[in-house]
Amino acid sequence: MPNSLIDSYAKCGSVGLDAAMRLFFIVRERDVVTWNSMIGELVKDGELESACTLFDEMLIRNLVSWNTMIDGYAKAREMKKAFELFERMPEKNDISWSMMVCGYSKAEDMSEMMIIAKLASAERLNLSEKNPSTKVLDKGKGRSGGRERSEGGGKGARRGGHSRCSEKALGELGDSVVFSL
Repeated sequence: MPNSLIDSYAKCGSVGLDAAMRLFFIVRERDVVTWNSMIGELVKDGELESACTLFDEMLIRNLVSWNTMIDGYAKAREMKKAFELFERMPEKNDISWSMMVCGYSKAEDMSEMMIIAKLASAERLNLSEKNPSTKVLDKGKGRSGGRERSEGGGKGARRGGHSRCSEKALGELGDSVVFSL
């Protein structure tokens, strides 16, 4: 029940976010969902410093916790902070890698974006047999424009999964990058 109330209050603008924060601190037993809800709403509202403070206070974090903070920093183009968190993550998933590639692309740091994309590619090559939603981004192959071709056709795979990254960034990735979005 507190999680739903926190989430509902937080979606009502800054006044609601203040009410959500008060409720968050009143609730004695906060699970990882409660923490992630509050941090996520702070990130959406651009309150990265407050979100970071809560994140640092968390005793148990999951991938959602880490990815929420990385996404917030990436959207704010604070890639140094995003990368510091990314490096500290005990486990990374496709979303973690995607946010870093897209974050560097949005920050127009193509050299760092390409380094992360190549590292992500190496990671995906090792995991591609286990991950049915892996995409192969082949320059000059696949659909019109040659941007993507699905391998495995996993459920929930977004069409044009690279749409949040700039076309320029994808064009600079090279001939073949295995990457899951």
